[in-house]
Amino acid sequence: GHVLAGFAPGPGSMAAAPSLATLQNLVRRDPDGYTEEVGRRLRHFQSLLALVEQQPGSSPADFLPLLSFVSHIAACFPSLMADLPEGLGRLLEERHDVLEPAVRRALLQALVLLRNRGM
Repeated sequence: GHVLAGFAPGPGSMAAAPSLATLQNLVRRDPDGYTEEVGRRLRHFQSLLALVEQQPGSSPADFLPLLSFVSHIAACFPSLMADLPEGLGRLLEERHDVLEPAVRRALLQALVLLRNRGM
């Protein structure tokens, strides 16, 4: 992977990592170079998704930005993101009645984006 100049996150810290928007642009230009960082962000997203599944009435602050990020770059990593549409769809289908409206809307937008990109 690429060394992100100027970004040196400490152990377990994502604060010093590139912003999601910056990373999204970098990934689009060179997906293979950012597989490790994307994997790290995806694992973080998956843990947040599990929290939202358990407590659908509230969502962590970074859930919606990460949802947008992973749905926008998913087509660059089809094998890594293969389970994403099913997981999002299941959450929306099973918990739609108790999800926050903003989360419901973001899940739907992510699913539409994934479908439009052939996932």
